[in-house]
Amino acid sequence: QSLYLHILQMRGTALGECRHKSREMYNRALSQPALVAHGKEIIRQYMQAMREEQTGSSHIQMACFYIDTHLSEPFTLETVAKHVFVSKCYLCRMFRNEIGQSFSQYVTNQRLDRAEHLLRNSDLPIDRIAEQCGFGSAAYFATSFRRRNGIAPTVFRRQLKHQGGTAAT
Repeated sequence: QSLYLHILQMRGTALGECRHKSREMYNRALSQPALVAHGKEIIRQYMQAMREEQTGSSHIQMACFYIDTHLSEPFTLETVAKHVFVSKCYLCRMFRNEIGQSFSQYVTNQRLDRAEHLLRNSDLPIDRIAEQCGFGSAAYFATSFRRRNGIAPTVFRRQLKHQGGTAAT
């Protein structure tokens, strides 16, 4: 399922559009051999990144990878901790010590980074960007975006268009 969600995300398809036809969408998104090949490639890239990365703990690296590949989904600290085989308290402490942010700050910043990327590189509506970045609503996304950048996502996008593709934040 994670692989399927990753493929949908890469193709710009909203998860909400596909929820009711999951089995059919698996087959429509990619053929089974292509899906398996794509999965193997994701795993190969993940393993290579894990070998090349020498700083920080492997638990934090795995947690960050999980977060980055599941941003469009709702998840909790507990979900990620189970995925990387550590306790919630330990993972929370590791985020503070190694990343310098709380778990929730890191997740929100990753979601906002992806949202900025989508605002720069797509014409998706704001509510669709909010959904693809894992925000519960477009209003919560706009509030979080404004808190970090000082402007609303719509203003940010408008500035991009007026400045030829780069907005000052």
